[in-house]
Amino acid sequence: GRRIQAELNQGTTQPPGYMRLRVYLSAQGDSTSTVDRATARLSKQIGAPIPPVSVPIDASQATTIDMTVRIVEEKYYLLDLVFRGATLADMPVLNTLAGDTYLGSAFVNQRYGSGVDVPLHVTVTNSHQRILYDRTVDTRGHYAYQTLRILRRGAVVWLVPGTYSIRASTTRDIPALSNTMVEFLITYDARF
Repeated sequence: GRRIQAELNQGTTQPPGYMRLRVYLSAQGDSTSTVDRATARLSKQIGAPIPPVSVPIDASQATTIDMTVRIVEEKYYLLDLVFRGATLADMPVLNTLAGDTYLGSAFVNQRYGSGVDVPLHVTVTNSHQRILYDRTVDTRGHYAYQTLRILRRGAVVWLVPGTYSIRASTTRDIPALSNTMVEFLITYDARF
């Protein structure tokens, strides 16, 4: 069997109410066994997480995830897909799936093309049940590349402090992504 241990650290100053959940995964018995996926959900008693927040999404099939976030700063928030690799050996395959750098209407180079298009429907609703954003975007290419992560733009939404419900749906099955770790990420550009 496998052992999962979790620890919650809560601070109150940077930003207010900030919480970090650390999950420690260890295999017991066979040292080559792995833990496929761990999913953690913070209860409402602890409060809605503050971005950046990421949630695994199975992009290989039409899937919907619902989450609640608390916004503490008025700014543009990025609602992205993240293609994640476990090791550097995964990155050539992720590059092919994610595609070339895409800037609005053009690809910067033509090495990988658009990658696998992922239609993403995003709905953002405020605490008064007012829909602020409700669109389907055909995501393609990527805009940022980090170690073991390739980021693809889904949507950009201006949000003011408050609590928001966010629903993200992949709208069709995409078998090419069946062995790929994909996350839905709510973040912001710290430079602005």
